[in-house]
Amino acid sequence: MRWVILSLLLPLIVGCYGAGDYVQARNPTVRYIDPKDYRVDPNLYPKYRAIKDFQPPDVAPNPYNEPHLKMPRITKDYVWEVRHRVGDKIWIFSKRYEEQRCSIEHCYGTSVYEISISNDGRVEAGWRGIKNPNHVLLNGDRIIPLESDPRYDLEWGNEPLFVQVKEEK
Repeated sequence: MRWVILSLLLPLIVGCYGAGDYVQARNPTVRYIDPKDYRVDPNLYPKYRAIKDFQPPDVAPNPYNEPHLKMPRITKDYVWEVRHRVGDKIWIFSKRYEEQRCSIEHCYGTSVYEISISNDGRVEAGWRGIKNPNHVLLNGDRIIPLESDPRYDLEWGNEPLFVQVKEEK
């Protein structure tokens, strides 16, 4: 009997889509991408630093001030490298910042956060939550929205916040 139930459930389990696929199907006006298709070699791009120390927006709207939605302060000490290029935006990541975030919050290695910036260092609204490829079970789980969603992506302001690190000779 167990084998019969398992044989009936197996096609359903294997054929399931991730949450990203369901969201995409519900909102055809929002384009979604798989970040692995936009991955770049960080060595081919300059590194970045924050222009000043600042408090970034939370991961999502946080009316009850929940700690798990808060992001740590960004300081000028962190070096950010380019991990993805999507159109004219580059997505930057800082290993030290991620380590700080995970020391405050229990990350469990499931995702990392990147920041989408323009060439002049202005930040696009929201965070880019990239699933750790070692923890992605279904391709749809990797899909993220390309454009910011004003309902969830909080603004960083309009001033440039990051600048290229000058190479020392």
